[in-house]
Amino acid sequence: MAEHFEVRGGVPTFLYEIFGAEDLLLYVGVTQSLKQRLNGHRATKPWWGEVAYVQHTSYDTRAAAIAAEAETIRTREPKYNVMHSTINLKAEPAQKLRPTMSAVVPATRVHAHRWQGGWELHVDGEAVTHVGTLDAAAQQYRDYLDTKEPDRGHDTERVVIVPVLGDLDAEVSAVRLVADRASSAWAMAEMRLQRTAKRLHDLGYSAADCATLLDVPSNQIDGYIHPQEKTPI
Repeated sequence: MAEHFEVRGGVPTFLYEIFGAEDLLLYVGVTQSLKQRLNGHRATKPWWGEVAYVQHTSYDTRAAAIAAEAETIRTREPKYNVMHSTINLKAEPAQKLRPTMSAVVPATRVHAHRWQGGWELHVDGEAVTHVGTLDAAAQQYRDYLDTKEPDRGHDTERVVIVPVLGDLDAEVSAVRLVADRASSAWAMAEMRLQRTAKRLHDLGYSAADCATLLDVPSNQIDGYIHPQEKTPI
């Protein structure tokens, strides 16, 4: 799985809120890739069938989004969130008391500079190691820590890779922003397609008519009408 990347230049972070029927808040989360995160929920969450719609707000920094997420969970108590919620010792004690890594361990910011062999990794302005490609940068930094502190495991070390792109910073940030907004719009449109297709079919419209009415390929309409059953995680 690719590590989370923060690109210098102001890549936004999204706070997303997932709602069920009658505007019931089901879940709140933070991501920089909304479509990918929602697709992940769709594939793994047993409660996904309850989803009616999603709305999101963008923040300039991840810290601001996480702070808003914590406040939303504390004050509005989404049905399926655990992190930041009030601990109930009688209800799900093991799950409620198990700390999440992001809640207790600060992330190390590692700046990646291009060099002839790939990327040189810097921490606090000092070059510490190097790696061929960015997708392996976080694990390479953890491996570096293992060599420095062989008696301590670093597999759960939180690492944020910050590529240093020079003149390309602004361009890459702008492209990511546009792509994230497009992904967000598509994810929300797909959810509405599924909901409407199923409603039409339940009212007696044929699959072919549903495809024509919604202007989607006929080979996709069955997936909207009969969404795959979700397996509880």
